[in-house]
Amino acid sequence: DLETRAAILQQRAAMEGVELPSDVLYHVARVVTDNIRLLEAALIRLMALASLTNSHITAELAGRALGAFVREGRL
Repeated sequence: DLETRAAILQQRAAMEGVELPSDVLYHVARVVTDNIRLLEAALIRLMALASLTNSHITAELAGRALGAFVREGRL
């Protein structure tokens, strides 16, 4: 469910030393519903995009990162 996916994201982000805003957690958790591997892959992509663009993690950035998953046919 949504709460479980959000908790998984939060735990994984904490393991990486990243704090995700709750709106970003729930945005990603609402979009990625298939499996945990895909959920973690989306988070990794989001963190990488933030790092590469030297940006803060926001819902807008999450939308861009998840848009790449859609274009690739993974979502």
